[in-house]
Amino acid sequence: MLNVVLIPATYNLIIKPVVFGEFTVDSRMKNCQCQQCVGRLEARRKKYAYSWLNGQFFVHLFVLAFFWYMCYVCFEVVKDIEPLKQFIPHELLGVAADATPAQVKKAYRKLSREKHPDKNPDNPEAVNEFIQITKAYTILTDEKARDNFIKYGNPDGKGSFAVGIALPNWLHDKQYQLQVLLAFFIIVVIIIPYYFVKTINKSQKDIGGIELETRKKMTMLVDENLEAKRIPGILQFSEEFQRMVVISEDELNVCKRLKSLEEVRPYIPKLKNPKLPEIQVKPIVLLVAHMHGLLRKEELKIGKIEENIEEMLKAFPSLIDVMIEQTMMLSQMFRMGRSQRRIFAKTILTQIQFSQNLMSGGFKNKDHFSQLPYLGENECARLKQHLGKKNFYSFCGAGKTALTQEDRVEALSKAFGCSRDAPELKRKSEEIEKVVEALPLVKLTMEAGVTGEEEACVGDVLTCKMTVEFLKLNDGQRTGYVHSKEYPFLRRDNWFLIITDEQMLGLAAVEKIPLNDRVYVKEFKERIQRSGRISFTCVLVNDSYRGLDQVQKVEVNVLEQPTNRETIEYSKFDLKEIRALNPVQAAMIDQANEDTESDEEGDDEAAELRKKLASAGL
Repeated sequence: MLNVVLIPATYNLIIKPVVFGEFTVDSRMKNCQCQQCVGRLEARRKKYAYSWLNGQFFVHLFVLAFFWYMCYVCFEVVKDIEPLKQFIPHELLGVAADATPAQVKKAYRKLSREKHPDKNPDNPEAVNEFIQITKAYTILTDEKARDNFIKYGNPDGKGSFAVGIALPNWLHDKQYQLQVLLAFFIIVVIIIPYYFVKTINKSQKDIGGIELETRKKMTMLVDENLEAKRIPGILQFSEEFQRMVVISEDELNVCKRLKSLEEVRPYIPKLKNPKLPEIQVKPIVLLVAHMHGLLRKEELKIGKIEENIEEMLKAFPSLIDVMIEQTMMLSQMFRMGRSQRRIFAKTILTQIQFSQNLMSGGFKNKDHFSQLPYLGENECARLKQHLGKKNFYSFCGAGKTALTQEDRVEALSKAFGCSRDAPELKRKSEEIEKVVEALPLVKLTMEAGVTGEEEACVGDVLTCKMTVEFLKLNDGQRTGYVHSKEYPFLRRDNWFLIITDEQMLGLAAVEKIPLNDRVYVKEFKERIQRSGRISFTCVLVNDSYRGLDQVQKVEVNVLEQPTNRETIEYSKFDLKEIRALNPVQAAMIDQANEDTESDEEGDDEAAELRKKLASAGL
């Protein structure tokens, strides 16, 4: 029974780390095959090739070795034990299962004379054998005992059932008393508390090992007025950034120089919150300076500046994920009436765009084409001039004006200022093609209407359907790690589906799309409560790539009464679906509130005009 636990535990804790290392790549992922990404993956494999060789590994090895040794000892003891013989009465007497009492009696008399202990003084088992045949005779000649034995396996009837654990005799031997006590001490006093404390510490961590306290601070600081320049100030309140203090005079001088720069000053918080820790300026100025490319090479070697930047970049994806999750939660709480903070679509988009900027090289590389290898500022300018109105999405082979591979080679020849036959162009275009092939291009379609009807009326159930299709993935494939020229770590990208209004201010819904399927479909249903024009804007945005976002708009004209159709009877399922407040209803409520607010503003202006006329005696 112990092997059921030991075998998988040995594979996962010992064999798998030793053979495969702690880092493995999912074979279903479609990763970029450019030189930079392949080198980054290989470096990650080498880094974690022997990372399993630590104290925790040896603890696992010791514990598993001990239990495997216990299994071996138990096997050695059990293998020498003769198998128990089954007690079958008619077989012991040598008669058939349906033998008559006379046949049983005759067989018993014969065996009792042969097996009697007095006639077998040299056989130590003679007494036991005689007792067995006597017990068998009693069972087969007593009708009640025979029935009980057939039903329960016991001549006395149904008995109790007990379970016990058989321990090897050497555990009770005084010779091994010290070893047994020592093993007991190690397991109970050291190993069990170690795993208990380790489990508690793990349970206190959030996404990517982020402290749980960080999530609480994010919830407190995110509001409807969030701007990009406030995000570094919010991130510095995280437990991870709070530990990055200035440790030397040289570091302090670097921070002062960066703080005085025009690009950095807007990101420094002006007000202090008494409910939050002291503001740490160092992580703010380092993050902003990194994104603007303001740090000098010699400054990176001072103190822990380079190490702190690496720590920030490594923690950033998890921190921004937590911030977006808390923003989504606040949006839901507002719609449920449990929060006064109204989250707008721009609040979510600001966070996602900040993430895009960091992954794509910061604010110094604003051009979408700069995400591709070898394309600097000048190359991007020449490439855009050649493409005209075609954007990055079209260049990568998607959309109505999608470019083919031949078109891209032609465009790149203009960007690099060389002929199509140049070996340098061939090398660079091949690398760019590898990146383009791995980009997570998507197609967003959106439609809204009443199922089975050409018109929508008050009282109908409006269905809003959004379909997201990953264009370059086969069935079973998943998007790979993000290609980034600037971000040094591995990261998976995320897609967010946002339903808002035409001005992208109101927020009807926001949802993180699972990346398990090639096609993702989301439907919302709601009963229409008012007539007029209802419009929806759906934004599909990626948190790691710029220029791949999609926007779709749809409008529905709702009539007060149907013109020519039969009355629709809705099923119980449809009625159940529309009871809860969902994004479509929220959008309609927002539209209605905007109409009401504009009417109220018109009434206020008319009242003000009447008051002025009255005061003038008119």
